[in-house]
Amino acid sequence: MCFNKISYEFICDIPEEFTACPAKQINDPVSGKTYGYMNINGTAAVKGYVTQQSWNAEGTKFLVASGESKLYEYDTESGRLRFLDNVNCAETKGRYSSVNAVVTPGNRIYYMNQRTVYCIDWNTYKKYIVCPLPDGCNDIGVMQVTNDGSFITGYYNGSFGDNRIVRLNCETGELDVNLYKDFSYNPHTQGVGHPLINPEYPNLLFFCHEGPTQHIPDRLWLANADNGEMYNMFVQKPRPDGDTGECSGHEVWGMDGEYMYFVKYALDCNIGKKGIMRISKEGDAKGREYLTDDFDYWHCYPSSDNSFVVGDTAKGEVAMTNLVTGKSELLAKFELTDWYHPHHPHPVISYNNKSINWQMIDENNVIGVAWMNIR
Repeated sequence: MCFNKISYEFICDIPEEFTACPAKQINDPVSGKTYGYMNINGTAAVKGYVTQQSWNAEGTKFLVASGESKLYEYDTESGRLRFLDNVNCAETKGRYSSVNAVVTPGNRIYYMNQRTVYCIDWNTYKKYIVCPLPDGCNDIGVMQVTNDGSFITGYYNGSFGDNRIVRLNCETGELDVNLYKDFSYNPHTQGVGHPLINPEYPNLLFFCHEGPTQHIPDRLWLANADNGEMYNMFVQKPRPDGDTGECSGHEVWGMDGEYMYFVKYALDCNIGKKGIMRISKEGDAKGREYLTDDFDYWHCYPSSDNSFVVGDTAKGEVAMTNLVTGKSELLAKFELTDWYHPHHPHPVISYNNKSINWQMIDENNVIGVAWMNIR
C-alpha cells in the first residue's frame, strides 16, 4: 500500500501566528564547535524520542512541545515559533517527558491529540484527521510511521495494557496488528517495548524484550505481520557464568529499512566489541557490523544515506562518526543533571543530513533543544 497524496478528512489551515523565540549561540569549550539552543521563553521545550524524526525535510525547522502539551514548529533561521496544535505528551516518573509526534520524508507530521490521530502537511500547513482511535484504545504511544505515511505503530494503551504493540492502518483506521510476546520466563523481564515499524517494509515490526540489559539475553525481536512469525534478530553471546554477555539496546531503523542500528553498552559485564552496531533486517544470520566504539555510547541515530551515525553518551557527549572513513568527532559536551526523560540527549539527524538536534539544559537548568549544522 502506497499513499501518493493525503486523502484524510480536511479540517483547517494552520494560522500564520508566530512568536519570537530567539536562539542562544553556545560556543562549546570542549569540542570547539558552535551550536544553537532554544527553550520556550525560559520554560521547557521538548522534542520527540530518539526514534521519532522531528526535522522537516529541508533541515531548517523542527517540532517541539511546551509543558502545556502544545505542539510548535521552531524555525532555526528566523528564531520563531509557530503553534500547530495540542498534542499528547508522554510522562516519565509522573512528569512531562517527550512529545508524541513524528515526521515523514515528505513533510507530513503525524501526532496524537486526545484519542485521535492527526496529520499536518508541513508544506501547505493544512490539517487533516487521519482517524479516531478504535474503541478500547486510548493512545498509541511513541508513534512510528512508514516513509509513505500508510502505517503507524506504537505502544497500545487501553484495555489490553501496555505490553502490546499495534499497527494502525491509516487508510482504514483499523488496528490491524495486535502484537504480544510472553517474556515471563525471565525473572528480570519488563515485557514488550520499543516498537518500531520498518519504514519501507510495513509488514516488519521490531520490538524489544525490555528489562535490565545485563539480564536480558534476547533483546532484539522482529515480527512479520503477514504470518505472525517472530524471531530474535541479534543472538547475544553469554558470559562464562551463563548471564547475558552482550548488553544491547536503543534501536533505530535506517531510513531505507535495510538495517537496524543499536548500541552495545559500555558496561563492565559486556563482552566483546562495544559501541554502535547495525544488522540486516534479515537478522544476525547476515552478519553483524561494528561501526564505532570511540565513545561510551548510549543512543544512536543513522543518516538517511547510511554514511554516518551520531550518538550520545551518559556523560553528556554528542559525537558523529563518518562510516566511510571511520573517523569520529565530538560535537558537544554538556552537563547532564537528570537520568530521566527528557534529559537524555537523544540526537536526531535531519532527513537531508545537514542538521542534528538534541535535548540539553541551559545555564538556568531549563530543558530545551540544541541544534547544529553539520554539513
